[in-house]
Amino acid sequence: MAWFCYVLALSEALFAFLILWAWFTIVWVAPVLPALWLAIGAIVLFFVAAVTFTAGRIALERAKI
Repeated sequence: MAWFCYVLALSEALFAFLILWAWFTIVWVAPVLPALWLAIGAIVLFFVAAVTFTAGRIALERAKI
């Protein structure tokens, strides 16, 4: 279970990075509202990845007992 949380957190972080990359790429040609939507989505995904990573650490600590 813990390894799945780590893999999920890494994949979410990668996905959030790709969204940020897309935002930095298209921000010059896109309207402001969709660019902000992408940036907010990437921030939320990074937050979810951090929570998932923490859940994985907790699961690992509990599994050691």
